[in-house]
Amino acid sequence: MSEVLHHECGVAALYWLDRAAGKSGPASRSVHLGDVASLMPSMLLDLQNRGQLASGLSSYHPGRAQLLDTYRDIGTVTESFRMSHPLKYRAIMEEYAGKAVIGHTRYATCGLDDVRYAQPFERHHGRLWKWFSFAFNGQLANYAELRDRLLAKRNYHFSMNTDTEIVMHSLAYRLRGDSPPPLDKVMGSLSRSFDGAYNIVYLDAMGRMFVARDPLGLRPLNWSVQGKLFGAASESVALSNIGFADIQSLKPGEMAIIENGGVRIRRFAPSPRKARCFFEWVYFSNVASEIDGSSVYLARSRSGQKLAEMEDEEMDDDCIVVPVPDTAKGAADAFAYAMKVPCVEGLIRNRYIGRTFIQPTSSRGRSAKGKYTPLPGVLAGKRVFLIEDSIVRSTTLVTLAEKIRSRGGAR
Repeated sequence: MSEVLHHECGVAALYWLDRAAGKSGPASRSVHLGDVASLMPSMLLDLQNRGQLASGLSSYHPGRAQLLDTYRDIGTVTESFRMSHPLKYRAIMEEYAGKAVIGHTRYATCGLDDVRYAQPFERHHGRLWKWFSFAFNGQLANYAELRDRLLAKRNYHFSMNTDTEIVMHSLAYRLRGDSPPPLDKVMGSLSRSFDGAYNIVYLDAMGRMFVARDPLGLRPLNWSVQGKLFGAASESVALSNIGFADIQSLKPGEMAIIENGGVRIRRFAPSPRKARCFFEWVYFSNVASEIDGSSVYLARSRSGQKLAEMEDEEMDDDCIVVPVPDTAKGAADAFAYAMKVPCVEGLIRNRYIGRTFIQPTSSRGRSAKGKYTPLPGVLAGKRVFLIEDSIVRSTTLVTLAEKIRSRGGAR
């Protein structure tokens, strides 16, 4: 897979509305004095599977001199927000408290150790609707064309080689003028220029927010309302784990807009064709999530059933099925059940090594070597059917196959 692929990030948003838009529940009751920013790190932890390079948030507080303020740092969510240091973590949360917040976890292959590439991106301006922050999950296929188009205009300059910077300048250009433009018109205009995947969460210094899913629906995006609390996230599990119940998928080409104290759903672009990313189903998404109403776990289980239908090897008493933990477990269980052979844990994963696919190139190979430990007592003398769900670069698989034979003693 190309090293330029960098669209597997996670986005989230929360807003404390002026009036209730639904029944109260666990999520809304957990909000203290209208501060929703304190819930964001928990949501981002549930999106950590989508990126572990950097994370951050932008919050809006109408009683603060810095109406819109952004915090971001390199590292996992726990590292970025200093969650292992209670006093530092509390200080961050107090400083960035607010009635509205957007958040981001980042995976990328450029600007790896530079906090400038962490999101959200914030653009300051004296006029409130032109002062905004946003986070982006996607990849623009026509990045070069968009960049050249902006450079052809007067006095544009780019300091980073990312499509996120393109999105920022494109948003700023459409917010020009002497009055705030309707947010659905802004996204409608962007959709006529953008080609690719782009889920965007946006917040400005007027307290306006939008959450938008591109017309192809390539990436998942979910939303819910409970009492006065609006929430949105790349994955449903980030909403359900803080107490939301009635969680819906934002349809491709739709956006949720929060302004004047209320929330409404608007279509900003037609969606004549849908395109789903299969990698969401087999690897990136949390197994507890649902995408467009379908369970990620059940999709993985069905893939194991299909694999069993294609299997032409004869099974005997020495056969075992071993999943590559953790994402292949559902497929392996279903495959083993259909083939009537045991599914066992022949590999133990080091929980302190993250996902190697979303790690920087410099550390990926080193992490892969220490990621799994084979169990000789389980594998020795066995015919092993290794179920791996996501062979991309084969960095992990090459190391794994050698370990299972040499250290595990498999046939």
